[in-house]
Amino acid sequence: MTASILQRFNVVYMARFMADAVRRFPLPAVLSVALSVIVVAQMHNLKIMSDDTALRASLFCIIGFVAALGTALYGEGHGTARVRVLAVSVFVLSLLFAAVFVPAHLGAGQVFLAAAAGLFLLVSPFARRAASGDAVWGFVYNSALAVIFGGVSTLILAGGLSAILASIGYLFEVKISHKIYGDIWALGWCLFFPLYVLAGVPRQLEAEGGCDIPAPVSFIANYLLVPMMLAYTGILYAYGLKIAAQWELPRGNLAYMVTGFGAIGVLTHLAIYPLRTRGTMLLRFFDRAFYALLPVPLLLLTVGIWTRINDYGLTEQRYAILLCLGWLAALAAFKIVRTDKFHIKHVPLALAALCLAASFGPWSAADVSLQSQYARLEQHLQSAGVLGADGKVQKASGNVPFEERLAISSILEYLRGRSALARLEPWVTPVAENLTDADGGKYHAGMAIKGEQKTVAAMLRCDTRGRCPNQYRLPQEIMTAWGMEYVSRWSPREDAVIYVNIARHNIGGQALRVAGYDYMMQGWVSDSRDKSGTHPIGRALPKGHKAFIDGYRFYLTDENDAAIDIMSGDSVIDTAALPLNAAVEKMLALETRNLPDDKADMAVLEGAGKMLRAEFRLSSFNYKKPEKDGDKGRVQSANGILLFSLKGE
Repeated sequence: MTASILQRFNVVYMARFMADAVRRFPLPAVLSVALSVIVVAQMHNLKIMSDDTALRASLFCIIGFVAALGTALYGEGHGTARVRVLAVSVFVLSLLFAAVFVPAHLGAGQVFLAAAAGLFLLVSPFARRAASGDAVWGFVYNSALAVIFGGVSTLILAGGLSAILASIGYLFEVKISHKIYGDIWALGWCLFFPLYVLAGVPRQLEAEGGCDIPAPVSFIANYLLVPMMLAYTGILYAYGLKIAAQWELPRGNLAYMVTGFGAIGVLTHLAIYPLRTRGTMLLRFFDRAFYALLPVPLLLLTVGIWTRINDYGLTEQRYAILLCLGWLAALAAFKIVRTDKFHIKHVPLALAALCLAASFGPWSAADVSLQSQYARLEQHLQSAGVLGADGKVQKASGNVPFEERLAISSILEYLRGRSALARLEPWVTPVAENLTDADGGKYHAGMAIKGEQKTVAAMLRCDTRGRCPNQYRLPQEIMTAWGMEYVSRWSPREDAVIYVNIARHNIGGQALRVAGYDYMMQGWVSDSRDKSGTHPIGRALPKGHKAFIDGYRFYLTDENDAAIDIMSGDSVIDTAALPLNAAVEKMLALETRNLPDDKADMAVLEGAGKMLRAEFRLSSFNYKKPEKDGDKGRVQSANGILLFSLKGE
């Protein structure tokens, strides 16, 4: 056993076995070579294909490797002729090619397809024939060893070659391109590693003897995994009694916790299979009782996922949880009712079939989730007053509750992430003629976007293969068009402070007109700023004025306006009040966080005293909302460009 393990680290020893692996599994080997070529070409910017095509081709090679290997092993295990296996493999790869390259955008379908291929590979030689549980477990165990030692060998090979090159470069002062190191690691993981794994796939599929488990693995299973799983089962039962006694719904994330518990529990149950008759008493109990203990956790999972779907609709993640719920429930029922017919190969095969079904068609995770979110958005728009019962679209007439705006904003972000905004055109066009193509513009200070204005239909469509980065700001723009303020998904509650940006008054490299003023500086006022601070303005002495003017101060008044004082020592020579409060209220009435350029004049405040004339061009401000009805809001701080001039009497 020790010699066999050490041989796995001997790269030279494994070379001839790799050659045998290529003859045994030609299609997976070809796909490994293709993946290597694609990755190396992308690293060297050879532009043999677009980035999206390269991504799809890489994905096809990876999933195709697994699918072709599974098909070949199925043929070996069932005694199918090699020519027939090759024909079936080509057919399977053709279907996979269509599944990867035909859709305009990659998504959950390809993820479920990859999961189905991987799960089928685990037991493919035994899928439709009789085999003992020990034979299946032994095949998976030895295949896992091939993967582990393949990974270790790849690290040794690529790491060693990199160290050799680095030493040569250092000792002989030879400049070695970083791309060579990239090539080494790319070829290691994309070519050497898969060929090593292919060479390590067991040939003896009929080994019916018992399985030897290393002592450390046996210790982990007997004294760590099984006790922890039983303890967690007890916790879930106790929590079930608690919510039953208090008659309350379970916590929101319970569904994810129970799904993880069920998946790890099944893996543990499979891992201890060889120890089921010779492990500790606790392990033998877990082997007999695990599936019988599942009903209560599955009931909690059902209630938990139903609560999440009822509140937030269906998504691909929740669809996957429903899939796991059905899988675990079916396994538990089959194990309890037909214990004599239960076989460990049924565990991955059942989940593989469910994942395959979830990867395509109108019942797929992607399609069902999109339909759920569209329906949920329609309900929220009706509640917000944007969508009438007759289908008429209008701006929201009043203040829409925070929770409603958060829900709508989250759905828009979900649809944008899946390039599925085009269906919203009938709901957006009546309230907005154009939207901004952010891809053609620039990000300015304050995150305001400037870009080309395009029609709603043109902006909502994502015609390119892959993602459309120019749609990044569309959820915010659509919310504005509907007369509502966008809410980030990271906002746990409604902001007590509103931040408004006026991009037109951010200097950002632009030239500003200052005609008629003597001084220009950055102006900033805050309700927490000390009013007594004086800023020097030079030794100015206006004609006809006897006082020596040596500074100014800029502050917020008790009336929530801005004011500038001209100082002589500690004495105020003159004051100009700037109507900040009135201007802020007008801008807040627009219900936007980014003031449009054509409204920028609203943010220009002017004031004058006897000898002082001032102008404050707001670039941003923070406004604290009233804490309760009857209270007044207040500007917390304001920033911008302050200009003023002095004149004689």
